[in-house]
Amino acid sequence: MKDFYTQWGSRESLLTLISTSQWIILSILFLMTGQGSGQICNTPNWREYGNNQYLIVNVPGRTWNEAKDYCRSQGGDLAVITSHEQNSFLNTYTLKGEDGYWIGLSDIDGDGKYTWVNNTPSGYSKLRPQGEREGCVVVMAQALQWESLDCSLERLHICQRDSGNLT
Repeated sequence: MKDFYTQWGSRESLLTLISTSQWIILSILFLMTGQGSGQICNTPNWREYGNNQYLIVNVPGRTWNEAKDYCRSQGGDLAVITSHEQNSFLNTYTLKGEDGYWIGLSDIDGDGKYTWVNNTPSGYSKLRPQGEREGCVVVMAQALQWESLDCSLERLHICQRDSGNLT
């Protein structure tokens, strides 16, 4: 066992390696199921899941409002996540975003009630419990949860549109 740690590093590195490997295997298995094919749609760069298409925007430099405007210019909106399965599907494409990806959940008016861009109240949520919330939500794939941040921060983002709504 000592030779193993010498070759692979500390025990913490081993746990990280195992953890990452397990996550990758679970993600692959999920994509092999019927609902989340992860295949490119009939329009470049959009990925299909269920009745929606998703664009993972890996270009930094957009605030939450700018990201929302960009998604709308593409015929969609920021992503509305309503299930664990949908969240897992999106996490497979957002692993490289260390600072998170904007999604369509926010408390823009500051009343403490988070709503989606399509005006539905927050139902399913992976929002991490924390003290004071900032207003706009990012998916933190590495932590498998969401965080509320200042909406004026620049982040990557996820757009969503109905599969029938093609530009």
